[in-house]
Amino acid sequence: MKLEPKFVRTSGVALLAALAVLGLARDCPAAQAQEGKPASAQQHRRQGMAYLDQHEPAKALDEFRSAVRLDPASAISHDDLGVALAESGRPEEAVAEFETAIQLSDDLASAHFHLAIAYDGMGRTADAIVQYEATLLLEPALTDARYALSAACWKLGDGEGAIQLLRQVVRHNPSFAAEAHYNLGLELRQQGELEEAARELKTAVELQPQSPQFHLALGQTLTEKQDLSAAIEPMRQAVELAPSTAEYHYDLGETLRLKTDFDGAKSEFRSTLKLDPQYPHAHRQLGLVLRQQGDYPAALSEFNEAIAQDPNDGDAQYYLGSAFLKVNNLEDSIGHQRQAVSLDPYDSAKRVSLAGALTRAGRSDEAREQMRQAEALNTLQANAGRSRVLLGSAVDHLKNGDVDAALGELRQAAALSPEYPDVQLQLARALQKKGAAPGEVANVFRKVIELKPTFAEAHLQLGLVLKQMGRTAEGLDEVKRAVELAPSLVEAHRVLGEAALESGNWSDARTEFGAILVWNNEDQRARRSFALAQARRRHQ
Repeated sequence: MKLEPKFVRTSGVALLAALAVLGLARDCPAAQAQEGKPASAQQHRRQGMAYLDQHEPAKALDEFRSAVRLDPASAISHDDLGVALAESGRPEEAVAEFETAIQLSDDLASAHFHLAIAYDGMGRTADAIVQYEATLLLEPALTDARYALSAACWKLGDGEGAIQLLRQVVRHNPSFAAEAHYNLGLELRQQGELEEAARELKTAVELQPQSPQFHLALGQTLTEKQDLSAAIEPMRQAVELAPSTAEYHYDLGETLRLKTDFDGAKSEFRSTLKLDPQYPHAHRQLGLVLRQQGDYPAALSEFNEAIAQDPNDGDAQYYLGSAFLKVNNLEDSIGHQRQAVSLDPYDSAKRVSLAGALTRAGRSDEAREQMRQAEALNTLQANAGRSRVLLGSAVDHLKNGDVDAALGELRQAAALSPEYPDVQLQLARALQKKGAAPGEVANVFRKVIELKPTFAEAHLQLGLVLKQMGRTAEGLDEVKRAVELAPSLVEAHRVLGEAALESGNWSDARTEFGAILVWNNEDQRARRSFALAQARRRHQ
């Protein structure tokens, strides 16, 4: 019953809104005097802005094109033309104008911001992030850009980066504070920080009490916290605010079921199906409530409906099989429970239940085989639990400098759960501290990436080891991959920035050290390197 995190504003702001955010700074007399624009070009720009405000992009295009024709060296005019093109549904042409504006004036924050939003809308998230960072380097107080960057990080799976940015955003109490608190709550919830997530979602509800979506998310989070009594009220609010939305009835029904209010749950699941007869899992969960109330004929009917809707629903097959068992229909029970096991082969509970049905049918050999496989699965689960305990102890030993003890525990953990990427990562780190050969360490980091290709920290560490082995180009490719996966990974930016300085690539060095300053404005080492790259770039 999880609500997947979904930012209300997936790209921060629309281009036209972004133009308004930065418009005053771009139109001030000082800015105009600095560029020395011909008066007629300024007039065309002003008229174009008026047309944009009136939602007449075609007329705005004519005005901005006239401005560019009269003053082709004006970065602001190219930027404005790009906005009008984007508003006209011509993103590729808009991107070309924003890029021209940046070539003419790399310090024009609005052009970077507009280019970022255009890239975001085109699905070029990694490129968008570079431009959001460039915007914030120039305009650190621009909350809209910080918010948009948080959404881009979320898209890439950089939860830590999204949370860091959203915390900064809500401190500024922007006009969209309610949705920012909501998005922060969703991201914290996804990271398992349920207590803080609930606080953020409560704030979102207080700021925008008419949003059923916010009430629902709060109720779901409280349900995950097992605070069922508290969860019911916001879920009821969601239903009252949007009574024709099946999802809200369904989620309220599930929370009521967990609280053993079976009559209330039954009512909500039936409301769900009245609104949407095909709502996923509603028949199954209604059947589960009916089974729990002992109404097996009605439960069988609902489970059959659920399987007709989705034959690959392993839980529905299992519940139907268990209901048949209650009415002593062994063959149908065994048939559906076999189907459940084939759909969910790693669920030991389903195998145990099937074994019980087989035993009642006198098929003891088959029952013993199912129990044997269930015990093997339980052993794997126990090993995974033991592996997590060993991992936690090993991390503590590493922090205290006891590398040998950490290595012993990590090797045990890896033997118990060889497919656990966090164990492999810490094992590689412990081997490094022990002075193992770089090749051995690199192989373990590769194992981590094989298990979890999106593990940004593993890509970074593998890149560093490869550089140490003299395989610099290959190592830098791994570090670049780390930044693509987690833009907030400051040390990866630092490695790329230092490599760019060494090679004399001042532009890339400036970009990487600038990114560090966006994420950590207090990083003096990055500030010095940024200044160096900036100076060298200007004197090229």
